[in-house]
Amino acid sequence: MKNICRAVALTVAVLSLAGMTTCRAASLVADHGPLASDGGGSVPPPNLNPDAIRKIVQDTARKDGTKAVEFGLWQGDREILTTALGQSMTVVPATTDMHYRIGGIAETFMSTLLLMLEEQGRIDLDQKISRWFPKLLGADQVTPRMLVSDTAGYIDYVFVDAFSKLQEAEPFRTFTDDELIQYSVGGGKMQFAPGTSQKYSHTDNVILGQVIERATHETIAQL
Repeated sequence: MKNICRAVALTVAVLSLAGMTTCRAASLVADHGPLASDGGGSVPPPNLNPDAIRKIVQDTARKDGTKAVEFGLWQGDREILTTALGQSMTVVPATTDMHYRIGGIAETFMSTLLLMLEEQGRIDLDQKISRWFPKLLGADQVTPRMLVSDTAGYIDYVFVDAFSKLQEAEPFRTFTDDELIQYSVGGGKMQFAPGTSQKYSHTDNVILGQVIERATHETIAQL
């Protein structure tokens, strides 16, 4: 498979707007017999037919029960196809202009950025975040290291009833970071004492983003 990826040199992005979608690497190469193994042999040429590629994604999405898919295919810097199929959750045809949550991928970006800033001497991983959040619950015990490792102890706002009910009632509402943090700390309690346990929390990531912006005086987008 490594040889195939190097020889084909294709980049495929498949983004599901409602449910998960998968696309098999083997489906993106022309049908010229068995794929070559790592042991050697020729590798079949890539399938660069936009109509054929669109059908592959359509068939896979239909099989997986996906409601909408936004996807693209590039060979090097050349765009082969970028399009969207299906309908979004509002029963509106999906388009490539739609926005979607990137979910957990953002945490990889955030943790990498934090380590870069630490290396540059702009953030101390073990500095108490009370430096930037003097009035935040638990801030005098929490550090950026705890936030990035989900050991800070903040309640995940996603599981706070008030947030869940409002999000269900207004699914397209945009929340500010301050609002999300307040849902977590509004009850005046932590999930556990900082640094004593570990549990994933969206709140930790929101606070970490704010810490980075306040420490650098730049937005995440600028950084």
